[in-house]
Amino acid sequence: MHIKEAQQIVDKWIKDYGVRYFSELTNMAMLTEEVGEVARIIARRYGEQSEKESDKNKDLGDEMADVLFVLICLANQTGVDLEKALEKNLAKKTKRDKERHLKNEKLTPYIKVSCSLYDKLETLASLRKPTTITYKKQGKETTTNAVIKTLKTTSQKEEFLVLEDNTTIRLDFITSIEGEKIETQYC
Repeated sequence: MHIKEAQQIVDKWIKDYGVRYFSELTNMAMLTEEVGEVARIIARRYGEQSEKESDKNKDLGDEMADVLFVLICLANQTGVDLEKALEKNLAKKTKRDKERHLKNEKLTPYIKVSCSLYDKLETLASLRKPTTITYKKQGKETTTNAVIKTLKTTSQKEEFLVLEDNTTIRLDFITSIEGEKIETQYC
């Protein structure tokens, strides 16, 4: 089914069964409500919260379809051709983001660092003395001389050091400590 066809099918459904479209404001509120239902399922099923017994049988696809239905209603009401709008939006994103995501360090898979590097950083953190650290930041090498406050690990097992000014540096982006080049990054 094409998006244009989906807009026609929803319009026919509204005329045959829905009597009329709700106001745009009502549909906007309904869209927010439906997105909230999708968010609840995703947060509990894929996030850290436990899923309530009453939510375990909820169909995520059905809830997403509710979002799509109300969005299509809004598009029909406001004269938006969603198919053309999506094509235009994808062209904009492609032009704007052609390289952006490929260069985004946050999207770069984390590579475990050597145990010796981790141990060295823990020792430097315990000494509380300024340390010269060179690391990659947005594709360029940056050097700082700062006190390491702590090391932390995220729930995704990415490891960071935190400086006293709260700057965080991902460990696999470190290229040298005190002028000593970091060669191997594995543990």
